Amino acid sequence: MSSGNKWFLFLQSTKRTLHEWPMLRILPVIFIGIACSTPSRFIANKSLVKPWTEKLSQSAKADAPYIAKFQKHGKLLIYVAAAHQYGTDSPTFKTFEHAISLYKPQVVVIEGVAADHHARQVVLDRLVQCEAISFRDCGENLYSIYVANREGIAWVSGEPEEGLLRKSLVKQGYNKSDIAFFYDDLFELHKRRHQ
Repeated sequence: MSSGNKWFLFLQSTKRTLHEWPMLRILPVIFIGIACSTPSRFIANKSLVKPWTEKLSQSAKADAPYIAKFQKHGKLLIYVAAAHQYGTDSPTFKTFEHAISLYKPQVVVIEGVAADHHARQVVLDRLVQCEAISFRDCGENLYSIYVANREGIAWVSGEPEEGLLRKSLVKQGYNKSDIAFFYDDLFELHKRRHQ
């Protein structure tokens, strides 16, 4: 591949569903924008993006973790499907290590980490604590950042900035109460998962 081609690695949990977070329907469009390394004539056909449902999840042929490879027009995108696991001996962490070793990406796009500068510094500070305990209490997104930093690979958040997310939701017709309940549900879901 020529040096102009971009390699992407997506790390995303397969446990989240649009049933839990219905407003996440806008994210595929954001990811499509990130994945294009050069301007092109491609236009996203949103009708081809199916909502991820429990029924669809149960019919999926592969259980996480796994690596999926997408290649077209000399471009390569690697997707690592992650199970929420902890510790450097977990299958998810090993799968991520294998993907980095095998594909040597130029950038890693990570789900579950806020995009703003303050959050980035908080994550970097947390990595020191995580490394000290072999990531026993730290998820796959933090480990991905750790490995990317260790290998000198750039990483970015795959999450939209909060302001852009709110503006997009308002543009789609959600009112302030809908958005507030979304964030409240998101907080409660996060709290339940980490109890």
